[in-house]
Amino acid sequence: MRVLAIEGEDAARRAAVLIRELRAGGAEVAAFRPGRVEDRALPPADRQFVAAHGALLPNDCFWLEWATGTALPPAPPAEAEVLVLAAPRLAPPPGSERVDAASVPILADALGRPRLAAAIPPPASGRACRVGIVGEALHHRLVYPAVLATLADAAERAGLAVEPVFFDGAIPSGLDGLILPGGCDMRQVPAQIAAAQTALDQDLPTLGLCLGMQSMATALIGARWPDAAFEEIAGPGERRSFVRLRDGDGGAQHRLGERRLIPRPDSCLARLLPDGAAVRVNHRYALNPEIVADPPAGSVLHVAADGVAEAIEVPAHRFFLGLQGHPELGVDPALGRIWDGFLAACCR
Repeated sequence: MRVLAIEGEDAARRAAVLIRELRAGGAEVAAFRPGRVEDRALPPADRQFVAAHGALLPNDCFWLEWATGTALPPAPPAEAEVLVLAAPRLAPPPGSERVDAASVPILADALGRPRLAAAIPPPASGRACRVGIVGEALHHRLVYPAVLATLADAAERAGLAVEPVFFDGAIPSGLDGLILPGGCDMRQVPAQIAAAQTALDQDLPTLGLCLGMQSMATALIGARWPDAAFEEIAGPGERRSFVRLRDGDGGAQHRLGERRLIPRPDSCLARLLPDGAAVRVNHRYALNPEIVADPPAGSVLHVAADGVAEAIEVPAHRFFLGLQGHPELGVDPALGRIWDGFLAACCR
């Protein structure tokens, strides 16, 4: 086994480009991102990558799975023609070949994915599909790239030109679709709930990811509970759309890692995922059991065996689907159908 240790600034993005080149040449490549003590000191916004084995890792780990198409293991894999280790200031194992990240030249394509200059595909022809994304452009391009990169991959599969429109306040006009992303920034919530309500009113295709699903569900609950709020923001009380997860003894719970999502039959999600999918989750709050027992009018809930609502949709809407998990992460090929279905609705 040959070991390459990619060190230096932007190591994971550059490793991803190298991995793609090696795989194109026929090599069997595995990737590993070792954890470091200083990783735990990263702010929450920089450590939101949910690994299949249940760890929260730095966001740049996304690029290693994106390049290999396989889940990052908790320890280096034992067999591979080439094993790539990527981390800034990594002390590589004896006998490995050290590669300075700067020696792997990369450019970012129009939607932020790292490529060799010659490998950047030409832009798709035709009118660009305008997709609104709550949040700042720099955050989605540099801090948490998974949403934008996954959207870009879906657009490439469909041969579509996509123009992301980033916003934090009122929803812009002229959008073809809307993404409400996840994250740990609770300041996004009012804008997300307002955007979800506007999308409902305008029949605008909408995809919600984790926090985005919570915002979509809260918008739907608004007809019954106009003052509905997140317990995570407002604290315990009445009319909380999302409440703290607790076990039978009242202890706090954290759902983290990979879970199998099995949609309800005869639903939009079931048409997209007829055999289900492995979805990664990272949440401490869940839809209020009172709402799970009596869902908002016109909505469909997909509820796991433990009683947690894994997804919500509005069948009469062109596309209004939110998942409590993170379909922008993970390596299950079925997850791509969610993004394909969203873009198809945007272009109808």
